[in-house]
Amino acid sequence: AGLEGEMEELQHKFEIERNVVDQQKTQIDNLESELEGQQEDSEAAARSYEAAISELKSRLESLQSDNTHNTEEMDDLKAERDELAEEREELAERADRAERTVRQLDTELKEVRMDMDALRE
Repeated sequence: AGLEGEMEELQHKFEIERNVVDQQKTQIDNLESELEGQQEDSEAAARSYEAAISELKSRLESLQSDNTHNTEEMDDLKAERDELAEEREELAERADRAERTVRQLDTELKEVRMDMDALRE
C-alpha cells in the first residue's frame, strides 16, 4: 500500500507540474500574439508616417519652387515634419523593443518545452 500511495502522490505532483507548465505555455503564447499585434500596429503606423513625411516634403518642395515664400507656412510644415520624424524614431524603437521581447519569450518558451520533455521522460 505504501508504494501505491507514493505512486499516487507522484502522479498527483506530476499533474500539478504539468498544469503549471501548460499555464505558462498559454501565457507565453498570449504574450507572443499580443506582441505580434503590437509590432504590426507599429509597422503600419510607421508606414503611414513615412507617407505623411514624403507628402510634406513634396509640398515643401513645390512651395519652394513656386517661390511663394510664405515663411510662416513653411515653418509650420518644417515643424510638422520634425515632429513626424521624431514619432517615426519612437515607433522604430518600440518595434525594436517588441522584437527583443518576442526573442526573449521565444527562449523562455523553448526552456519550458525542454522542462516539459524532461518531465515526460
